[in-house]
Amino acid sequence: MHPAAHAAPAAPTPSTLQPTTPPVDLQVLLQQAVQQALAAHQTTSNGTSPANGQAPEAKTPAVPEGWCALHQIAMERRSNARGSWWSHWLASDKRYCKGKA
Repeated sequence: MHPAAHAAPAAPTPSTLQPTTPPVDLQVLLQQAVQQALAAHQTTSNGTSPANGQAPEAKTPAVPEGWCALHQIAMERRSNARGSWWSHWLASDKRYCKGKA
């Protein structure tokens, strides 16, 4: 027998390989996964799914009036002839904070 008859078939070169599926953009896959996770969270949190099929927008919780979100402390209502406002004393800085950055 000829020695070439017993040799393994040659592997295809990379240039001859054809992908079985078209390439998919990784960003698209990530966006789809995030949308599915948000939709699943919406469904489990209130028992319903969004009507338009899109994930709900995230909303920041409202800070109660008279609460300083910066320092996590209750403020006092103050007023003078010009109006009223909420503030609290910062002993470390020796100043008042109105709860705004």
